[in-house]
Amino acid sequence: MDHGSFPDLLEVLGGTVESRDHKGRTVLHHIAVTSAVKGRSSASRYYLESLLEWVVRQGSVPNSQANGNVPSSSQTATPKMGIARFMSEIVNAQDSAGDTALNISARIGNRSIVSQLLEVGADPEIANRAGLRPLDFGIGGENPEEKTVVEQSDTNGAVGSGQRNKESSDEIITSITHLLTETSTSFQQEIKAKQQSVDSIHSTLRTTSTQLGEARKTVEQLSATLKKQQVARQIITNLASTRQDDKIRLMQEQAGSNPSDHGKQSSPP
Repeated sequence: MDHGSFPDLLEVLGGTVESRDHKGRTVLHHIAVTSAVKGRSSASRYYLESLLEWVVRQGSVPNSQANGNVPSSSQTATPKMGIARFMSEIVNAQDSAGDTALNISARIGNRSIVSQLLEVGADPEIANRAGLRPLDFGIGGENPEEKTVVEQSDTNGAVGSGQRNKESSDEIITSITHLLTETSTSFQQEIKAKQQSVDSIHSTLRTTSTQLGEARKTVEQLSATLKKQQVARQIITNLASTRQDDKIRLMQEQAGSNPSDHGKQSSPP
């Protein structure tokens, strides 16, 4: 949209300011949502400023000239969109998710839009269906400047009470679901990495245990072989000792038998 053309468009379509889309969103909701788009914050601020200026002007013109090109028959039935009606009916209007324009702006964090909405009586205590309020995002509360604005709006009878309910908000649930999904994915990846590390350690442990078992078998086999060798050596030693004893005894026997044989040979026949 060309710069400066929005006020002219409001003069033509001003009577539709209170219209809502299929989600129950007003023009303020759409300005708040648009402010979250990269590069559209300034444009959104311009739209809101132009809209508020147009609303203020409507309060200074007769009913017959208010609300753009609305037929006179409808003007008699519907009050003009002055600042008082705008603040009481549009500023704190809730969409199908229970969000006000201020609630959306508070979640987005667009301080410029938030400030302008507070100036026209946006209530920071109205909760959406998820139970979230602008106060929960640091908007309103004990801030002196914002509190003064709200009090001034109350004295003018312009602050809407809004409806409070605890049903789920599609946008909040989507955001929370996305956050939980990312957290779950990160957790699962970490668990997977830890499990792979544990599996690797278990594999190494099994390999080491197998090697240790084989080493023990080898040691047992070597011990058995060594024991057999020791027994064999002992048998050999015993046999050698027995053989030596037998040899000595035989020599002694031979030595003892030789003198008698010599005496028999020297005696006369």
